[in-house]
Amino acid sequence: MRKGIQFAAAAAVAAVLLAGCSSGGDENGSGAKGSATPSPTASSAGETPGGDVSLASLEGGWTTHARAADQGLLILSVSKREAVLIGKKSCGGKVTGDKPLKLAFKCADGDTEHAEGTVRSLTGKKLTIAWGSGKEDVFTRTEGTTDLPSIDPSSLDGFGQEG
Repeated sequence: MRKGIQFAAAAAVAAVLLAGCSSGGDENGSGAKGSATPSPTASSAGETPGGDVSLASLEGGWTTHARAADQGLLILSVSKREAVLIGKKSCGGKVTGDKPLKLAFKCADGDTEHAEGTVRSLTGKKLTIAWGSGKEDVFTRTEGTTDLPSIDPSSLDGFGQEG
């Protein structure tokens, strides 16, 4: 019974996040995207990259855009200091640190590619996270996901594994 509830909770989060995804085009159907206003670089301001990102601005749902079949889509959900990362792997974790914010995940299968991440920037609806593995991902905020329920990542242990 508990595994069924765990699966349902994780599936609900994923469904809410995916429902917020859209084509990203403009309203007239041309597919044109708005231009982002550039922000000053951290090096020019003498600050640590990502040091101005608050926990409140990080909360909500985020997705990447799969660039190749082997990379896949990542879904990130942050509520308070709890975080869930769903993609090919299911990982639960926490937001740590303050300037810059850091993410620490534990994946059900022991994978470490996304075990540690540092928020590099958050401009508009674009979030950049640099992972300890050397990879960097750009996430886009999904609409209507700022009030997601808090999920205890430890309740997701074993999610996605045959049991």
